[in-house]
Amino acid sequence: MILGRVEAWLRDIRTFEFPPEGNRLTLYAWFAVMRELFGFRPEFFYSVAILVHLVNVWLLGRLLWLLTGRRDFACLGAITFAVVQNPQEAVMWLSGLGDALVGLFTLAALHAWIKGRFLWSSLAYASALVSKESGLVLLVLVPLLDWTRSGQMRFRKQYLCLLPPTAGFLALFLSTMQSNAYLSSGLYAFGPSGALTILNSAHRLAFPWLYLAFLVALAGHRLRWSREAALFACWILTALAPYGFITYQNHVPSRSQYLAAMGLAGLLALLVETMQSQRLRTAFVAVFVVVNIGYFWGVKDLQYLRRAAPTSRLIEELRTRAPGNLGISGFPSNPWIARETARHVPGWRPEMLKVDEPCGPDCDQMRWNARLERYEPASTGARR
Repeated sequence: MILGRVEAWLRDIRTFEFPPEGNRLTLYAWFAVMRELFGFRPEFFYSVAILVHLVNVWLLGRLLWLLTGRRDFACLGAITFAVVQNPQEAVMWLSGLGDALVGLFTLAALHAWIKGRFLWSSLAYASALVSKESGLVLLVLVPLLDWTRSGQMRFRKQYLCLLPPTAGFLALFLSTMQSNAYLSSGLYAFGPSGALTILNSAHRLAFPWLYLAFLVALAGHRLRWSREAALFACWILTALAPYGFITYQNHVPSRSQYLAAMGLAGLLALLVETMQSQRLRTAFVAVFVVVNIGYFWGVKDLQYLRRAAPTSRLIEELRTRAPGNLGISGFPSNPWIARETARHVPGWRPEMLKVDEPCGPDCDQMRWNARLERYEPASTGARR
């Protein structure tokens, strides 16, 4: 769907007048550049998405080292964030890369802030805001970072550097609220239930590893509170807050947990660091890595294959046919997704696919059989 929107954007920039695309310009620009360079070659898209994640892993580790001066702690946090499965959609789902881009620019802004490069920090913050609305969390993370380093919570005149990007974002958001599909369709609704969504999401993010590490540290009488722990706990809750007002489920989607997972990595690294022996720390990290990677390969990869089956099989079906009108019924997702698959087969165009709509007397009809994961003539699918 995004590739289809990109084509419309390249034809007429006014296509992006309205949200949510206006707040995701970096994601759409990335799709546009990748499409121009590599066409519809998914391996290149995924390679770059994984590269963005690896850069974020390095940036987070570097930030933890700058914050504490402890290399072992920084490595623990980086390893944890590299493999934690909770925000996997932000890497494995290309349209979820906007969350990884927010993470990239947020980490870049925090790096620049620590080094006193406030203008560069402001520019990175602006880039985060046009990647996704959750870039606003930097307004909380920067003061928390300063407090963690100095032990004092006080206003600094440098904070004014963050005002222009914030004002520009708020002006754009408020001026387009009426046309924001997320708000007008009821997908987002502001209310007290948001607090429950945030807390439930924090629990799902922490379970079971943070609880296990907490219990081990508690059993060893080595549990201690610190400003770093407060920073990472607030990081988790703050990063989840922009998504707390969703109405379609009671927890934040995994792709939108990407920023929060950075706070989880820092908090988990602190707890692992307190464990009594090097052998225990190594065993805990090894089990964490193996289980999370195993979950990727053994569970999530199969789920993604099943989710992709309707489009994958449709592409295969189109390759066996001469281009022409084709009726599709039973497609389990947005009809636009089905129509846009036509771009992946030479000679086919999106308008040729009639998804759950009249097709004409001479138009072949195919039905998606979810049980067998294949397309069948509509009459055959009806009998089955």
